[in-house]
Amino acid sequence: SDIHVKGALECLDGEEVVFADDSHEPIDLIVWATGDKVSFPFFQDPELRPKDNRFPLFKRMMKPGYDNLFFMALAQPLSTLVNFAEQQSKLVAAYLAGRYALPHKEIVDRKIASDEELYLSHFYDSPRHTMQVDLTIYVDDLLKKIARGEKRAKQPDANVFRSPRAALQAGAL
Repeated sequence: SDIHVKGALECLDGEEVVFADDSHEPIDLIVWATGDKVSFPFFQDPELRPKDNRFPLFKRMMKPGYDNLFFMALAQPLSTLVNFAEQQSKLVAAYLAGRYALPHKEIVDRKIASDEELYLSHFYDSPRHTMQVDLTIYVDDLLKKIARGEKRAKQPDANVFRSPRAALQAGAL
């Protein structure tokens, strides 16, 4: 099997993960289950450190400026988390395949702010509610965003994601 459970992460070092036991391994995917306390102690970049259990993201999964980092199922949906993550994976799959292009950063920033207001404004301010999402509203908007992003990706000047491997194979690196 290609999936192995490892112990505590110490830090990220280039393409490798350093574990608390001082072992180093190249890792393609990190699954970090945070529960209700949102924290990522292995990230040293302050932009990747939630503040007061808040971590605003585009569609609750993408941080602008971090093209190959996704925070999947980092929410408390008013439905099942599995369905929420499945819906998120549709956008991520299209993005990674180059079929989805993100909007301009200014639009992404405005959407993050408006989503925070939409999802959180009717809850009292508490750490538990910082990740709340109404799944029906979220999925309806997500599907619209995917359709728009797929149209953007077809434009000649589209800024679509290219994995390092794909860019290398295309001679872009």
